[in-house]
Amino acid sequence: MRFVVRDRPGIVAEVAAVFAKFGISIDALLQKPGYPHSALPFIMTLESCSSFLLDRALEEIGRLDFHVERPLCLPILTQ
Repeated sequence: MRFVVRDRPGIVAEVAAVFAKFGISIDALLQKPGYPHSALPFIMTLESCSSFLLDRALEEIGRLDFHVERPLCLPILTQ
């Protein structure tokens, strides 16, 4: 998942709470320094989960008020 947000305290907690509500676990989080707080990108890698539950979680996360861009979900394909 890639998010671009207007930075403020609590964003990661809000996103994590929605994922937890749907039983989706976060595997990793990456946020590199040096980006403006008005459009701060960060990436979350999630544990494998149901696409149905992920879609429901993303609908809820998309309604949160800090997004600068729509969240981007890219699957990690494994063999």
